[in-house]
Amino acid sequence: MNRWLARLLIFSLVRVVVPFTGQCEEDVSTDGYARAIALLQEGILFEAIHELEQFTRLNPGNADARLLLARSLRRVQRDEQAAEQLAHIIRLDPENNEARRLLTRLRVEIGQRLDRRDRNAVLRYARLCAIPESYNRSADYYQLALELRDDVSVHLEFARMLSWAGRHAESAYHYERFLKSNPSNADVLFELGRVYNAAGQFDQAAEAFTRCLSVRPDHVRASLDLARALIWSGREDEAEERLRDMQKKKTGGGGPLQLLATIARFQQRVLDEYALLRQVQAMVPDQQEVQARLAVLEQGNLLEEARLLKRLEAVPGDMDARRQLADLYMNAKRFSDALYHLSMIREAQPDDLAVMQRLREVRDQERLRVMAQVSVLRKLRNADRDQEIQRLRQWLEQNAGDMKSRLRLVDLYAEGGQYAEAVAQLEWIAAAAPGNMTIQQTLSRMQLLLDERARQPEDGAANALTAGGS
Repeated sequence: MNRWLARLLIFSLVRVVVPFTGQCEEDVSTDGYARAIALLQEGILFEAIHELEQFTRLNPGNADARLLLARSLRRVQRDEQAAEQLAHIIRLDPENNEARRLLTRLRVEIGQRLDRRDRNAVLRYARLCAIPESYNRSADYYQLALELRDDVSVHLEFARMLSWAGRHAESAYHYERFLKSNPSNADVLFELGRVYNAAGQFDQAAEAFTRCLSVRPDHVRASLDLARALIWSGREDEAEERLRDMQKKKTGGGGPLQLLATIARFQQRVLDEYALLRQVQAMVPDQQEVQARLAVLEQGNLLEEARLLKRLEAVPGDMDARRQLADLYMNAKRFSDALYHLSMIREAQPDDLAVMQRLREVRDQERLRVMAQVSVLRKLRNADRDQEIQRLRQWLEQNAGDMKSRLRLVDLYAEGGQYAEAVAQLEWIAAAAPGNMTIQQTLSRMQLLLDERARQPEDGAANALTAGGS
């Protein structure tokens, strides 16, 4: 014990003297992690914990040091502080399984001995649980803390936690509770607007952002998010007006242009969207979202189609533009679109034989396309029917008296032209319910269809012989 006290005294003296040597705190703690490990190896826990606390304060992203600090704190029974360090590690590295396991164990132990009448202890535990795997537990304890004593600051904490958990409606409620007492808090109004946006409540989001901007007119992020809320709620004209104003004032960087491009996209103004995105790209060359959208627009014939359509909008009688569009659509196998423009040319130039020939070709291609689609749909329907038949057959092997399933099987067989199988099922049902006239009538009708199917090959052969003799 004397040896430990002597070392602690020396350590304290060093801490007092060092500030007067001209060294900065960062220089003193550069090798703090290594010193902490050495101290732990000697069993000097409290001094090691102090070194680790200093080191992690100056190196907040060092997960290894934080984990060592958490384990050391646990050894001296400072479980809540240990848990806080572990929660920080998980926020830095969600895949750190060692920190997850230790934090789970600590949460359980702290929860077991928690005095649920102690509001401060309950609140600390709620904060401790505010990580992805335990949001629901955290919510329960925040609610308990509020039941023990209502507090607007706790409503704000709770609102933020619920927002992280994706529980947006509940989050908005607690934000609103906080704002009743703090109606001019611009930061909280901004957060509330974002929660409403995430919840798809765009009118409420717009109201929150508007209130935020009334307090802080220069809040650029709120201005951009207000524009988003207006766009998503269908108030595109209002959004565009605000974005144009931001653009004139040169606020928000490329944000206003990018949102104007979004409006153009919604309104199918391809050329306007492309021009706006190119402006954003010039301002922020490495923005991946913009690059990806530009790549989509530059693929295929999207831009060329938009240019030709714009020509036609200005001059509907431009037959050359219509010919180019028809060719573009035919190459893209958009035959119905090509038909429209070829028909327009045909009306304007009825003697153009080349257009008549193209019309015939396109109609043939469109007919083949439709037939192919019908064939695919028929195959899909047949496959679905076969699967249902198989399921019903398996079910009826164990539940033979289920008449509803057996009648469904009859319908499926009849739909697929499998009349013999349908008749067999109906005969089974008729034997089980001999007085059922509806079943008897259905059976008779199905037997007629089966007989007709059986005669078809003979009729076809007779017709072929007749044709050969003539």
